[in-house]
Amino acid sequence: MPNKGAIGTDQFVFYTGFGLITLASLLGGAYLEQYLLALLPFIVVLGYFSLVDFQKVFYLLLFFLPLSIEYYFKGSNLATDLPTEPLMIGLMFVFFLYVLANPGLIKSRFLVHPIILILGLHYFWTFITALTSEDMMVSLKFFLAKTWYIVVFVFLAGLILKDSKTFRSAFWVLFVPLFCITLLILVRQALRGFAFDEVNDAVMPYFRNHVNYAAHLTMVFPFLWIAAYWYEKGTFKRRFLLISRVIFLVAIYFSYTRACWLALLVAGIAYFLLNRGWLPHALIASFIILLGIFGYLNYKNNFMDLAPSYRHTIAHQNLTKHIVATYQLKDASSMERFYRWLAAFNMMDQNTLLGYGPGNFYPYYKEYTLLNFRTYLSDNEERSTVHNYFLLMLVEQGVIGFLIFLGFTISLFFYCQRLFKYIYERQDRLLATAAILSLLVLYVNLMLSDLVEAVKTGTLFFLNIALLVNLDIKHRKGKVGN
Repeated sequence: MPNKGAIGTDQFVFYTGFGLITLASLLGGAYLEQYLLALLPFIVVLGYFSLVDFQKVFYLLLFFLPLSIEYYFKGSNLATDLPTEPLMIGLMFVFFLYVLANPGLIKSRFLVHPIILILGLHYFWTFITALTSEDMMVSLKFFLAKTWYIVVFVFLAGLILKDSKTFRSAFWVLFVPLFCITLLILVRQALRGFAFDEVNDAVMPYFRNHVNYAAHLTMVFPFLWIAAYWYEKGTFKRRFLLISRVIFLVAIYFSYTRACWLALLVAGIAYFLLNRGWLPHALIASFIILLGIFGYLNYKNNFMDLAPSYRHTIAHQNLTKHIVATYQLKDASSMERFYRWLAAFNMMDQNTLLGYGPGNFYPYYKEYTLLNFRTYLSDNEERSTVHNYFLLMLVEQGVIGFLIFLGFTISLFFYCQRLFKYIYERQDRLLATAAILSLLVLYVNLMLSDLVEAVKTGTLFFLNIALLVNLDIKHRKGKVGN
């Protein structure tokens, strides 16, 4: 009679091999003082599950997204987000293997969707400008990072998240750790008396600064809003989500991020416009108004009237003074944006067609700045960029790259509005609304920041695209699928 407690030969080999790998990695890490080697057993197990069921690893990636931290390699300017970026790279290769083994894995309806095609054109032009870049190595690294963002959060996510039913699990996996991090940050801020000048310290190490923190919360907020409607009144989950709405609003307020306050207001207006079919027209009108403002400022150098006083344009440590200074154009962070925007326009004149190459604004912009607009923040120790994603496209990928991304943006919101016309299933309609408003929230931030390549906001940007394309295909064709 066989012993039910005995293990087979294959299991014995697996457990023995895993034990030896664990022991070797621990001893090797201690001897070489390379403690990251201790992660090797985790990587082996993760690789196994990636091949057996990549959906679980994708959910693991979502779980770690709010918890990830930036890690800088000693002696270089290289950095990565741990553990999310290695997970993305691994999932990208797993996805490629699955596609090779199953050529029909991604349905043609998904691949030839106009939004995916224009996104592909944007990706292709990023590659071209990486090859013509002023610093090709920097640009190729940028291009590779964009590759695993798109592969994992558009194509792989498109296989997993098809509608509101499949999205619920993904929401909870992402939301629970984010909720815990948000509570932790609010407690830290409370211990500091919610001091305006200490908000960046409170969000570390999970977020680079208060802008990234607030933008991530604000992008998730539309999904938090609709999630409460998944459950019956009086249930624990619904009550928890309703309370969480309030907590997130409090957290966004105490992030002291003006762009995100504005983004929530714009999202409320956009919801009204979306329901009346006016959203794309309002966005085009807004773009025309912005062009008019830029044209006026450029006419006879009217922008020089905005030049700040170096002595009086400072970073205020008090919220009220900060807001008043913003209105009076005497706030350092606001005027620093003008300083870099003007540099961007001057750079565009030098490389109009192809730009300087992805990731190459920072190394070159200072020689194109105007000293009249210099502020106390102009040393730029953070090595941040132009603080406007459209201008960043113009500088780094030239006028062609700018027009492609602009065309992608306009097409995206036109399709969003069209989708809203014929999607009648309540839960899918709510999900589409949340995804559209989440995208719009990011676009408001993109006028004042560069967040498409930031791991906690850029991933959600591409995830929203995958969701909307799948919802469009499902309701246009009357069947689930991609």
